[in-house]
Amino acid sequence: MFHKLFSCSTRFLLFAIPGTSLRVSGLTPTTFERARVVVANHTSLLDALCLIALSPRLIFLTKDWVWLNPFFGLLVRSADFLPVSAGVDANMPRLKHLVAEGYSVLVFPEGTRSADGRPHRFHQGAFYLSASLGVEVLP
Repeated sequence: MFHKLFSCSTRFLLFAIPGTSLRVSGLTPTTFERARVVVANHTSLLDALCLIALSPRLIFLTKDWVWLNPFFGLLVRSADFLPVSAGVDANMPRLKHLVAEGYSVLVFPEGTRSADGRPHRFHQGAFYLSASLGVEVLP
């Protein structure tokens, strides 16, 4: 229930920000019907909000500053987001459970936003997760 509320609230917030517009393309009603490892670019703070608004069936792997933030931390912990600093092995039991429930795991493979807007080298974590969880990668 919280996942749906979080996604809908974020969608509302995005449309309420003056000067912004949101256009989604390439998705079908079945895009998030089955669990996957979703790989996304991360160029601005709005990226995460846009992705949360896409589907209540997304679980993010987050950085510590988000996880520990007094405001954002409460939201992301309630939404079952997991800290990447805990490591794959520590997160794997929870990820397997969430994937079994039909949730997709979202990863920013560069690990951070780039200052110049160009993609950095992808870390291998998303591909390792895909193989370990037995789900496909959705770019």
